[in-house]
Amino acid sequence: MENIIKPILVLFLFCGIDITEKNRRWPKLFASIYNATALGVISVKFYCGVVRCFYWRYTLDITITLAHWMMWWAMQIKKNKFIFLIQKMKPLKKELDPFDRQRLPKIAKKYSISVILLSCSCASLWIINLRIFKRTHCPFDVPNADIRNMLMNLAYEFGTAYINNYTIFSFSAFYILNCSVISNSLSMRKKRKNHAFNLYKTLLQHFEGIEETLSPFMLFLFVRIFSGFFMSLYVLLYAVRVRNVTIPFMSFVELFAHATLMMITVLSADHAQRKADQFRLSLYEYRHVISSMEGKYARFVEDSKYLKLTAWGVFTIQKPLLLGVVAWIFTYTTVLLQFS
Repeated sequence: MENIIKPILVLFLFCGIDITEKNRRWPKLFASIYNATALGVISVKFYCGVVRCFYWRYTLDITITLAHWMMWWAMQIKKNKFIFLIQKMKPLKKELDPFDRQRLPKIAKKYSISVILLSCSCASLWIINLRIFKRTHCPFDVPNADIRNMLMNLAYEFGTAYINNYTIFSFSAFYILNCSVISNSLSMRKKRKNHAFNLYKTLLQHFEGIEETLSPFMLFLFVRIFSGFFMSLYVLLYAVRVRNVTIPFMSFVELFAHATLMMITVLSADHAQRKADQFRLSLYEYRHVISSMEGKYARFVEDSKYLKLTAWGVFTIQKPLLLGVVAWIFTYTTVLLQFS
């Protein structure tokens, strides 16, 4: 399992969260860096957008950064449950084809590299945005000033990208990997009766662990993406109406990345649930030979509710959710356009 999840562990390491059973020094160092960066970014936003002169955008930014910081602490508190989920994935790994065992680490590695590049590029492009429009609302009021101030801006933007991206993308990578392992381990090749029921038992336990541990974070992920979209849309319409406002186009690049992440996450979860349900239904072929000891796994209709992945029970993470999101966004956009 280590070779499959290793690229994801690197992302967690950069966040300062150690989801291995080893007590290593590097995660502690990165944890200190993360907390110091979060405190610094929030302090700068508070000074520029509240103390110095009130600016509503910074108030929202402070709320978002605080939410990411709280998510980091929640993940830190629940890291033992993350480790438990990794242990629960090991029996499923044995069901993977050799091709999938080679393919999944490559996908995880590409994902991790993309997250690192996205965070760096977002911060860099924010600086380019400041240089082009020569306008900023703090930090440090400086687009044309000396190198020292530009470095301060660069540190601020990199810190913001670091806090706002790594926790979300690290968690999403872990969630998507769990879904991928489930869906790829449940190929419909013929299995012996005892093995099939043992696998189904493991599957129920793994779904229960995912739901209990990761479901609250999924709710935060969707709330974060929705709030980012609505805020960016409002800023765009306000800029079009006033016409003398710098459009923070990089926020839309970041929003596009988050929307893509949401689609991949939903489709991965949907595929895992469909595969699990197909496997559950395939066990009907044993309905005439189920022994008394295996009887508790025979109530397939009742067990189906345990093969659902939700966001803290608020909604089920399946394909129809994407259609509902699109309809909701279209309605919200139409309402805002009428008032712009």
